[in-house]
Amino acid sequence: MDYAKRLELRSSTDNRQGSLALELRPTPGLATPLTGNLVRRLGLGRSTETGIRIGRFPLTINTVTPALTYQMNRLTHVRLQ
Repeated sequence: MDYAKRLELRSSTDNRQGSLALELRPTPGLATPLTGNLVRRLGLGRSTETGIRIGRFPLTINTVTPALTYQMNRLTHVRLQ
């Protein structure tokens, strides 16, 4: 296998990151936000004696964060996360 011809092994173009935020407001003082993050990158693999990295692998990290926010008045709100 020729290392120079395998673009996914020698490039950082596979590193991607994105996020999404949704919020539902069932009543005027209550909000239920949901935030999600996605990170995809190539793992480092391991080095040989010659310094060449081998065994790189795709790594995907997903996180979802739910929350509940209640606004008591114009200046005060409570957030559970």
